[in-house]
Amino acid sequence: MAAVTPFARVEDGRLVTGQGRFTADLAPRDALHAVFLRSPHAHARILSLTLDDARAVPDVVAVIDAAALEKLGIRPLAETNPVPVGPGNAFHSAHWPALAKEKVRYVGEAVALVLADTLNAALDAADAVAVEYEEDAAAIGVDAALAPAAPRLHDGACGNIASVFCAGDADAVASAFAQAAHVVEARLELPRVVAAPMEPRSALARFDAADGVYTLTAPSQGVGALRRHLAPALGVAPEALRVLTQDVGGAFGVRAVGYPEHLALLGAARLTGRAIRWTATRLEAMMCDTQGRGMSVAARLALDAEGNFLAFDVDNRVDLGAYNTSNAAFIASNNFARSLVGPYRTPAIAARVTCVFSNAAPVAAYRGAGRPEGNYVVERLIDLAARRFGFDRIDLRRRNMIAADAMPYANGLGFSYDSGDFRACLDAALARVDRDDFETRRRAAGQDRLLGLGLCCFVEPAGGPPQETAHLRFGDGVIFIDVGGQSIGTSHATVFRALAARLLDVDEALCDVRQGDSARHAEGAGSIASRSAVANAQAVDDAVKAMLAKARRLAALLLQAAPDDLIYARGLFTLTEDDRGLDLFELDRASRDGANLPADLAGGLDARAVIAAKPTFPNGCHIAEVEIDRATGQVALTRYVSVDDCGVMLDETIVAGQIHGGVAQAVGEALCEVAHYDRDSGQLVSASFMDYAMPRASDLVAFETHERPTPCASNPLGLKGAGESGTTGGLAAVMNAVCDALATVGVDHLDMPATPERVWTAIAD
Repeated sequence: MAAVTPFARVEDGRLVTGQGRFTADLAPRDALHAVFLRSPHAHARILSLTLDDARAVPDVVAVIDAAALEKLGIRPLAETNPVPVGPGNAFHSAHWPALAKEKVRYVGEAVALVLADTLNAALDAADAVAVEYEEDAAAIGVDAALAPAAPRLHDGACGNIASVFCAGDADAVASAFAQAAHVVEARLELPRVVAAPMEPRSALARFDAADGVYTLTAPSQGVGALRRHLAPALGVAPEALRVLTQDVGGAFGVRAVGYPEHLALLGAARLTGRAIRWTATRLEAMMCDTQGRGMSVAARLALDAEGNFLAFDVDNRVDLGAYNTSNAAFIASNNFARSLVGPYRTPAIAARVTCVFSNAAPVAAYRGAGRPEGNYVVERLIDLAARRFGFDRIDLRRRNMIAADAMPYANGLGFSYDSGDFRACLDAALARVDRDDFETRRRAAGQDRLLGLGLCCFVEPAGGPPQETAHLRFGDGVIFIDVGGQSIGTSHATVFRALAARLLDVDEALCDVRQGDSARHAEGAGSIASRSAVANAQAVDDAVKAMLAKARRLAALLLQAAPDDLIYARGLFTLTEDDRGLDLFELDRASRDGANLPADLAGGLDARAVIAAKPTFPNGCHIAEVEIDRATGQVALTRYVSVDDCGVMLDETIVAGQIHGGVAQAVGEALCEVAHYDRDSGQLVSASFMDYAMPRASDLVAFETHERPTPCASNPLGLKGAGESGTTGGLAAVMNAVCDALATVGVDHLDMPATPERVWTAIAD
């Protein structure tokens, strides 16, 4: 398929006029208000928990503790993607309880749940819960958690080590370093960040005692994935939990996991027989939503005298937080390591990742989920090698790039790139940036302003696996397309409606996309890892093909013709272009009637397809220009150019929007965002937008986005992921630009975020 003109957008009118329907908009008249009592301590034993005074507050219906949930058979949340099995690998389970029972392990961990007829009553009752704590020392950050005298968070987790992951060939790496002409090494810190979606977490929980089915309405990145995570902890089969998702006000990975609050609210609905509604305050969201990043990476790159890469060696320590979430260790290990290859020929690579428990909120996916971090490490080491050993940073990259005619290319970690022209993306980006003009402007800036130009070449191993499902269902004059993904700003209603209409050769008005109901809509892994278009579109394509094949056979029978003699166009099967023929809806009705039809043609034309999606490898080159005020340390992004290979694009406008959003998050992480915990108390100091610096519109520029697609060879539509490319390319591009500017005054490296204070201090030092 070739790139197409943008689709007519379906969602916009409803959302921009305030007609969106979010979870917090649902307010059943009989619903109880829920308030969680949360720990003020980062690490403490619960000596006693007294609920009587809270239960006596007027309008309070129930106050629930961990013991009450245990009686229902509710267990802590378990991980679904542990560290892959392999030599040297280890994993320690530390499941996340619905309510803390004997111990709290981070500030904000829930210890009790209050349910009342009014929100004010629930808040008053939460204040009346009496908890006696015995406070313990807090381990904040990997260094503190790994210290010999560190408090132990979990029994059996020796030294607070949650997991160990090893990849690559350590012996080959050691041999290459022994022969290297040049070795560059650095320790790179990637601090924690808060996802902070516009819509706080919210939930509406119900329990139907008659059929024993729980129902949870909550923002998610896929109802099927959320159900698979929560149902085992509830102790029920997946069919006994129905998950619904309305509109979603931002996701970024924070909606991809189940939370303890989900379990507690569902248990409360069962105990009270009432619907339960809860919406997190912004403080709760900042403290208790899963966070991202949190890595301390020691990396070494070996080169020969001409600048050819010989080996890459990485030792990564990851702050996992207090518990294993469903995917955190997998992201920090597998996703991170797979991103250390990039677009380069590096014969030997070895990576070791140690995940560590600490007294902070758990981490999970955050836009890019290991890929921006791995790519950042590679790109910073290349810039440092070029500067320290006298290579041109662009020539050094080009020299080591995998050639387009080498595809498919098996890389140093044992997986294969199916497609890509990395040098072409680099050249296309450079063609839009006049380096000579930049150097002229840099010299003219004088000593008061420092100009920097940074680039990043990347490959992002993007989502595909596991399987994905799509259903086509015929309604009254409409064909419903049920997908397992969830629109999270990804325009599913627009994209999959238009795609299905194009594949069916019918008007878009005849198609309608449905999502967000685990009882009715297709199963799938959800909208994670840049896989929405890749996996869902393949499933829709296969479902359409299956339906049309059945429809052709049925039409041939009814028209008394050979199937291959029929012409299909505009939703109609005919013998010649002038015949009336039979349309899809007529054929569906005939199939449902089933009179005198073979069994394989009866029952309607509804079709279901399950596909095993394969990984894709979006790639590109991003270039950023910054200007630093030497007197204040303020960094200003002044230009941003990107050239991306996202494969065949279903809609160029939507792809550009995804790149824009990813770059904006990369700029925020690079220049201002950090989840700052007090080392002594474990309190999250940056727990509000007064203290957590989100990027503003004035911090950004008009992004210059360009595409240079090469069709993906691993799926029939040629699609690659796009949703995280902006973050993967942007993080290194912006920080390389900052460090390029600072290099003019002798600063070799600066860790993110490049806040004015950090930049000014680095210059002054």
